[in-house]
Amino acid sequence: MAYDTGYTERYMDVPENNQQGYEAGSVALHVEKLPNEPNRLLILHGFLDENVHFFHTNFLVSQLIRAGKPYQLQGEHTCTFTYASQGGTNEQWQMSLDLSDDNRLLTCIIWRPQGKSYLFFTQFKAEVQGAEVEYGMAYSKASTGKDADIPLKPEEFEVTNTAVIHRQGAFRAELSKVVIVARIGHVEL
Repeated sequence: MAYDTGYTERYMDVPENNQQGYEAGSVALHVEKLPNEPNRLLILHGFLDENVHFFHTNFLVSQLIRAGKPYQLQGEHTCTFTYASQGGTNEQWQMSLDLSDDNRLLTCIIWRPQGKSYLFFTQFKAEVQGAEVEYGMAYSKASTGKDADIPLKPEEFEVTNTAVIHRQGAFRAELSKVVIVARIGHVEL
């Protein structure tokens, strides 16, 4: 758990002494209570915030994806994942959004921890804002244990300056992982 110890502990004591209070105060542990309608939840996070660590925003987004809740994340650099599918299995998905130590690369990974998804996808789009995609890849099966990731065929998706997107008519409906590495700003020579 990452939090501003001086501020938080002043009001809530340490987590070991107030586990119930910390759990009750965590939005991420109560996402099922959030609305299901689009454009109802906007998350703002500045990357220089020292009181609310980005770890918590990342965890919240991961829980929203698992619960299938719509959201918008806005900050200096964001990553969003949208898709349409047929069927439904109450699948759990996770998202990781990380900045490199020098703050020049943004990595966004969306994946299904159990590996293969059982949804029949009709479309998908993983998109970054505030950065330009240098590498993008989509997988039909994510690695689990000894198995390796199985990438989609190049004709099934396209990588643009800001996104990894399905190709209409060529995408074969299987998706378990999307990876984007994007450069923030540009380096002067």
